[in-house]
Amino acid sequence: MAVLSPAIERVFNAPLNDEQWSKLKAIMLQEGIYDKPDLRLDVEGMFYRMRVGRPWHDLPKQFGKWSSLYKKFNDWSMTGKWLRIFKAVGQHPDLEWIFIDEAISKLTNLVLGQLESIVRPLASAVQAIPVRFTWQ
Repeated sequence: MAVLSPAIERVFNAPLNDEQWSKLKAIMLQEGIYDKPDLRLDVEGMFYRMRVGRPWHDLPKQFGKWSSLYKKFNDWSMTGKWLRIFKAVGQHPDLEWIFIDEAISKLTNLVLGQLESIVRPLASAVQAIPVRFTWQ
């Protein structure tokens, strides 16, 4: 496994900030996901797993039982909840980060203003592509 610089490692391990969580939580509640006290921690654990690419059983203990988290993630995936959540989130992108071919580019406001006319149609086109996720 490649060794990442501390700055890159902070980006990959960065949790959702309160503003991001409030937006995501509202969408999740609309999808019928229960607002349990540990919902944010569960979602952070799922996102952490996706960011770092670790197997489910290697999740840090701070996220709770990996098997419970895996079952919940798999259930939300199989019932289409994650797909609907991602589509809803994609309706109002903040365009602070753009993921291109596994590389992450942080855009400044100046560059963002110049690329917005290109990125928005591209994002719409990508959202129109049907995708089926299978997680193991």
